Amino acid sequence: MDIGGLTTVVVANSAYISARGSFDGTANPAANRDKKYLAKLKLPHITDIEEYDTTEDKDRVHKASKIIQRYMELSAKYFCPFLPENSITKMKEGHKEARDSLFVESLESVLDFLKEVPFTFFLETMYFKRFMQWKWLEMQPIAED
Repeated sequence: MDIGGLTTVVVANSAYISARGSFDGTANPAANRDKKYLAKLKLPHITDIEEYDTTEDKDRVHKASKIIQRYMELSAKYFCPFLPENSITKMKEGHKEARDSLFVESLESVLDFLKEVPFTFFLETMYFKRFMQWKWLEMQPIAED
């Protein structure tokens, strides 16, 4: 058996795996950082409201109470302090009716909040700069080279 050839294969495989990252993706710190930032970009409040809109009428009361408990109670882990108090009160009082427009005011408040401070922080990040670079590249004429 040729030990020299085996060593070359082991080194090549090791180099390939380290360049690609580990099998479960934990060896690449940049990938972990991207996952962390993508997790921050998830907006559970908006997606839960969208799920409420598509839920059947019989399950809407239960879904509405879960949304209120999770985002509109002061003691909740994901409490949204930027929501107006009168809006929260209206939703708590009207969630038993399970109407379509129950969370419309809340959704507008969340979107208005995201337009302000979080968006200005996004404008200063590297992600926005990369996005602008990509848009600039898309605008370039395609040559036949």
